[in-house]
Amino acid sequence: MPACMLLNDIAAAIVGIAIVKDRLLDITLIVKKTAIYSLLAAVILLVFSLTEHLLATYIGDALGESSFIAYLVSIAAVIAVVMPVRSRVERAVDRFFAEKRVSF
Repeated sequence: MPACMLLNDIAAAIVGIAIVKDRLLDITLIVKKTAIYSLLAAVILLVFSLTEHLLATYIGDALGESSFIAYLVSIAAVIAVVMPVRSRVERAVDRFFAEKRVSF
C-alpha cells in the first residue's frame, strides 16, 4: 500500500512537470477566461443589486418593493452596462496576460 501511494505521487509529479514544461493544458487560457468571467460576474452583481436597491428605495412606494417591473428595469440596466464593459474587460485581461511573440 505505501509503495502504491509513493508511485501515485511520483506519477502526479511527472504529469505536473509535463504540463508546466510543455504547456500541455494551456493553463494561461483557463486563467484568462476565469478572470474575465469573474470580473463580469462582479459587475453584473454590483449593477443589479445597486439598481434594485435604488428602485426599491426611491420608487418602491409607487411600484411596490417586490415589483416585477423593478426587476425588469434592473435587468435592463445590467444589460446596458455589461455589454460595453465586456469588451473592455477582455482587452484588459488580454493585455495583462500578453505574451511576447518571437518571429523567425
